Amino acid sequence: MKTYYIGEITWLPYVKNVSGRKAPPAERTRWDPQIIRDPEALWSVDMICPDFSKTNRVIFWMFSPDAPTERICVSETYGLYDGPIEVAKVLILGKLVL
Repeated sequence: MKTYYIGEITWLPYVKNVSGRKAPPAERTRWDPQIIRDPEALWSVDMICPDFSKTNRVIFWMFSPDAPTERICVSETYGLYDGPIEVAKVLILGKLVL
């Protein structure tokens, strides 16, 4: 079974080497930001990007089948990181296990 999440992204302002991105990923590209940052492990999500000029809603899933999916909860907000830099926040609106 695989868990899918519905989320709404809020992009952080771009500050070189501190936060944000110059631009969101392009439509139909794959993006794998880190969502859980533990001392021993980094956990990434995987998504196909929508046209972010039209919507901030995304559907994503954990990149690794061994990821701690129980740590992602509906109505909670999580940071999304490109490497060490937090670029966005995602509010979890729902989840679906298939």
